[in-house]
Amino acid sequence: MNKDIIWKAQLAALREMEVNIKSLIKAAQEAERRIKNDGLNNNYSANHDCYDYAAKVWKQSLRLSELKKLEYDVTGKDPWGMPKKDKHQVKSKPAAQNKKKKKSKKK
Repeated sequence: MNKDIIWKAQLAALREMEVNIKSLIKAAQEAERRIKNDGLNNNYSANHDCYDYAAKVWKQSLRLSELKKLEYDVTGKDPWGMPKKDKHQVKSKPAAQNKKKKKSKKK
């Protein structure tokens, strides 16, 4: 998979997340204004927009996380963004260090 394709998908997800965050903030501010101005005299929605926007923000955050993992995989990095270590380059301990020491029995 091309890194450019991943980058474009990440950018689209980031833009969508930003739009939903702004919408969430606006919906929350409107609800706060209703609470301050009308209190219990206002009719509140059982399906408030805040829930929908918050769920969309969470979905985009998850998508960005998965796209980052894909980016790391394509670029040869581990899941934390560090260069992968080649299994053949890992040095084993010398044979002298691999032997276990015998415990002496104390009387």
